Amino acid sequence: MLDRLRTHLPIVRVLASTLVGVRKLRSDAPADYWDFLEPHVAARANETALIGERSRFTWSELEVFTQRVASWALASGFERGDVVALSMENRPEYVAIWLGLARVGVVTALLNTNLTGDRLAHCVREAQPRAWIAGLELLDAVRSALPHL
Repeated sequence: MLDRLRTHLPIVRVLASTLVGVRKLRSDAPADYWDFLEPHVAARANETALIGERSRFTWSELEVFTQRVASWALASGFERGDVVALSMENRPEYVAIWLGLARVGVVTALLNTNLTGDRLAHCVREAQPRAWIAGLELLDAVRSALPHL
């Protein structure tokens, strides 16, 4: 029983911390992923947050990157509730862009990387994004969807 408790204690700590944070929110106060990550970032600034095949971020580097994305979104006129589509292979920048947009309340439509043509266009139409961010590796897929939009 003690071993099971030790195994689950880290999970219980995270859940308790999240619950305390959520209980402080008012129903009319906007909350985003970053609101819950900020204390974690401050406590682990120099520890690795994301690891990819070609890149990695520490928590402080992730914060800087997400702030740059958030600043870009605001300077580009995006507002809370706007949608941006994201087509990118799984890598640290994918998560960082998503979190950066969330910092300012922009919703990210995460598009399936296996779709092309009219199937990808259908997903884009359903998401109704104001912009579409794509990694170079998916540019051909994006181009194949454009005639269907």
